[in-house]
Amino acid sequence: MATVMQMAGGLTPRAFAFGTRLTRQSVKSQQRESYKEAIKQLELTLAAAPLTADRSQVAADREMQLSGARQVLDRLKDAEPDGRVVMQINPASVTLPSDVLLENNDSIIVPVRQATVGVFGAVYRPASFMMEAGQRPLRVRDYLDRAGGPLRAADNKGIFVVRANGEVLPRSRGALNARVLPGDVIFVPVKTQSGTFWTKLRDISTTLFQLGVGAATVAAVAP
Repeated sequence: MATVMQMAGGLTPRAFAFGTRLTRQSVKSQQRESYKEAIKQLELTLAAAPLTADRSQVAADREMQLSGARQVLDRLKDAEPDGRVVMQINPASVTLPSDVLLENNDSIIVPVRQATVGVFGAVYRPASFMMEAGQRPLRVRDYLDRAGGPLRAADNKGIFVVRANGEVLPRSRGALNARVLPGDVIFVPVKTQSGTFWTKLRDISTTLFQLGVGAATVAAVAP
């Protein structure tokens, strides 16, 4: 990678190395196969839903949930893994890793340095907030407070942060107490309905995030 960057003239003073997006076709192909398998699991779960449904539930309500599940599945089918390779770069770094071997058709996009933190999903005031220059970064929970906090319908246990380098930090790994980094996107998903399909969707979602499908994209399609 170092040779290619030299040929491109190097990074400018405004470059945000931590947010660099390296996409690779071979990785995208691998992700696509795994993604298809995950979707197939969801299809099987949805097909079996009428057989495993709670018989005490009103038929109309059950059909409405199944209809919503089918819509979610259709939207997930339209999603596409992006083939992104998450590189381990220090957030303060002004250079890219020199030991990364590139492949044909690799794409490298280096964004402009960011100074915002986004808070989206089930919060009272979704927005992007400016970080205070020269001060120690606040915690994720502080930015949730700035957005008015989670709505009553929010899935508080499912809160996660998408870092600018592509990593996903869930609440189970201390996301709320983590110091924010430039370009962070904090997402608060809506609490899903109970049921076999929705439980399976939550389980598989983590896998989908790791396959290069945007975390916010997957979470946004769940009701």
